[in-house]
Amino acid sequence: PRRALPTDAEPASGRQGEPRTLRVMSFNLRFDNGHDTRLGRGWQDRRSKVADVIAGSGVHIVGTQEGLASQLRDLRADLLNLGVDFPSCGKARDLALGCWPVGEHCAVWHCESEVRRLAADTFALSETPERLGSRSWGSACSRIATYAWYRLDGEFGAGNRGCVLFLNTHLDHRSGDAQREGSRLIVQRLRELEAAGPPQYGLDHLGTIVVGDFNCWQRGADGECGAVFSAFKDAGFKDACTEAGGTADCPSETFHDFKPEVKTTPSSSLLQSGRPHQHIDWILWRGVGLRLKSFRVVTAG
Repeated sequence: PRRALPTDAEPASGRQGEPRTLRVMSFNLRFDNGHDTRLGRGWQDRRSKVADVIAGSGVHIVGTQEGLASQLRDLRADLLNLGVDFPSCGKARDLALGCWPVGEHCAVWHCESEVRRLAADTFALSETPERLGSRSWGSACSRIATYAWYRLDGEFGAGNRGCVLFLNTHLDHRSGDAQREGSRLIVQRLRELEAAGPPQYGLDHLGTIVVGDFNCWQRGADGECGAVFSAFKDAGFKDACTEAGGTADCPSETFHDFKPEVKTTPSSSLLQSGRPHQHIDWILWRGVGLRLKSFRVVTAG
């Protein structure tokens, strides 16, 4: 279980007037399972609150992790009932008998009335990324990433020509090698996508946003960057929480294990060691066309 992480990014268009703010979020849904249900914290106990958080946050693009197909259908229906049209994209991470998609998704959702999806795909974090269900580097289970190109309308200050590349992932929870190599693969794939450019002619690529559950801290106890964060940092990505400068008011962790006391723990005590936070759920971005406005960890619900 995770807290939702919304971030506000403002297209830096140079046009007169204040451009609209693009809001993005990362949200680990926690896969539907019988153990949680028996403890009174199952998906059916939580689904309405999840929809309330997303609908009430005013976000435009959301990356969710762990959701099964049935959960994605539930969430889509709940959001529609709240008056929010939020379609999603992304494939399941496994293939039953090599044919039928099963298992968790790294889904990417968008507000249909605000942004337009141009293209999307899912790839495996393995040595054979086109084979969903494949594993490499000692990964405990198959892992994936889903990306999508989104066109922003003129109200975002991009003159109807701006678009962003958005990627959502969930790294392995056991293998450090799989975390490191999966991150390098993501950076490589993003570099290729950016080089090819937006899928529609005449659009400007404003920037790239990466969200997800990385299952590791960005920095060690000595404050030095870990291998996973280094892979993104060396490629020019910045961490929204750190760059927002308000980390002292944030919970120090995003994994709460359904323990309410975690949400009140500030990050200020970590700053002396050079670690702004111990989040395992991150929002990263790069690109001269985007400017960070704010970051927060949602603790409601």
